[in-house]
Amino acid sequence: MARDFDGTDDELRVPDAASLDLNDWSIACWAYFDALDADRNLISKRDNAGSTINYALNHSATNMQVFYTPSVGNFRVLTVPLSGNFVTGTWYHLIGTATTSGGNTDLRLFKNGALLGGPTNFSGVPQAITAYLSLGHNQGVEFLNGRMAQVCIWNRALSANEANAVYRGGPLVAPSGLVAYLELFGYGTQEPDWSGSGNHATTITGTMVIDHPPLRPPFGFDRGWMGAFTAIAGAAAVPYQPWTQRAPVLAQ
Repeated sequence: MARDFDGTDDELRVPDAASLDLNDWSIACWAYFDALDADRNLISKRDNAGSTINYALNHSATNMQVFYTPSVGNFRVLTVPLSGNFVTGTWYHLIGTATTSGGNTDLRLFKNGALLGGPTNFSGVPQAITAYLSLGHNQGVEFLNGRMAQVCIWNRALSANEANAVYRGGPLVAPSGLVAYLELFGYGTQEPDWSGSGNHATTITGTMVIDHPPLRPPFGFDRGWMGAFTAIAGAAAVPYQPWTQRAPVLAQ
């Protein structure tokens, strides 16, 4: 399953939490684009003015972008051209990472488990902010036109080997530092956080839950952890079902 965003007003929001305010980070999702025509956001934590950004993954009409600000209005952006790398109508697994060292930050972008952009050496480190986490939009603008599933955030930068393992086997192959894991499979009025950090998406506007197309078996499912988790969404406990119980027919 996945959530479908119409490009106009569909969005999810995760309330601000200390566990989501990060220096080093990895942000990941499966994404499918119906349009690559404008600035459209996948994952971001930034203020309402858009001038202070802890972390963000989005695309413009020409580039895929991973970025942050070390101070108000000072953007540090890793860009990768859409041309030759991304098209509409195809699922991609994306991971953006940030590693800080000596007051500088290295940004990288992985596509389908392989390094696509970076490493970089930007001056300044990501600035934590008090703002909700935006999924499929940027503080009520730049709405995603496409689909998204399995949003994950770590409080560290994944290695290249881990990025490839997560693409092939799901986020729980790299559980250390996982602070948010929202499958976007549709669980009523909330999207539970399976990481155990309690970072549930409590505001969901307009998105439709749809089947994802046949992808490799690990997509959305972590066989080694079947039945291991229960996410608490409000007062209701949502059991983590084994992939064999909830998966559509998957390609081998």
